[in-house]
Amino acid sequence: MKKFFVITLLTSSLALAQIENPSDTQTAADSVNDPADGTLAKPTAAQKKVVPNAAKKAQAVPATKPMSGKTTTNKLAPTQAVPSVIDNDGIEPVPDQPYEIEEEKPKPKVRKEATRDNTTRKETPAAHDGHLFGFHGDINVPHILNYGLDYWHSSKYFSVALNAGGYKINNLAKSSDLPNGANFKISNQEAVLRYHPFAGSFYLGLGFGKHEVNVDANRQIQVTSPVSGTADVAINDKIKANYFLPHIGWLWKTSFGMTFGMDLGYLSPSGPSVDLTTKISNISNPLVTEDMVKSTDDYKKAYQEVVDNSEKFGKMGLPYWTVFRIGYMF
Repeated sequence: MKKFFVITLLTSSLALAQIENPSDTQTAADSVNDPADGTLAKPTAAQKKVVPNAAKKAQAVPATKPMSGKTTTNKLAPTQAVPSVIDNDGIEPVPDQPYEIEEEKPKPKVRKEATRDNTTRKETPAAHDGHLFGFHGDINVPHILNYGLDYWHSSKYFSVALNAGGYKINNLAKSSDLPNGANFKISNQEAVLRYHPFAGSFYLGLGFGKHEVNVDANRQIQVTSPVSGTADVAINDKIKANYFLPHIGWLWKTSFGMTFGMDLGYLSPSGPSVDLTTKISNISNPLVTEDMVKSTDDYKKAYQEVVDNSEKFGKMGLPYWTVFRIGYMF
């Protein structure tokens, strides 16, 4: 009878507790139904609902995004087992689940040069070299041989040259009037400005300079009247003139610095001055005077021959041709 009374009292208490707090009632009921240590019991319906839900929550771990920009899915380590929701209840734990770490494949890197405003700027190679300096030598007409210094601007549109030179030729222009010919000497100094319209080898040039032409001739003159005799005559004609030199040309530069070129133009003298002198010596007859020598036809022809040759190069306009130029720039 007492046993029945105790059971009835416990049942009433449980019913009242369930009304006030269903979760506590469930916990109390579970504690009453807990088996003794070492006893294997079947799970209740409530336990069956709780365990799978807890296992699912334990397996679901949200993905995190590391600082490197790669998305990594964090899951439990393969050796780490999911703990049982209810300890010592005889329920087998949820088996371990395999996991994978998913990573984004790295994108190929594209080399770009970005400006401060985050815009992409195209990389373009340097179109031209820096300023160039050098020297050269050339063979030309009428100055024969020149040498000088060169400068080429970094833009490759302008270049400058300073030239000087000269040459001497002996026994030139032999004729009946000048059996021994004439000695010809020329010297010049000039500055040349060139414009390269295509920033290349071709250019339009303008030179300004001055040159000096010397022509010496020696001849023996025969005097027959009023007395006979001979005399040696030396004729010297010196011409100085400024000149302009418009021309076109080409200047090629190799990758290792050697330069080659040529010019075609016109040399136009300006403001020439003439200094013509004669010297008579070695008169064989003391009765022969200088005036007698100058009055002869041989003297007049020789004199005119010298004047014509010197003034041709010193006072007249001439074609200008640089046959070949070679040099070096650095």
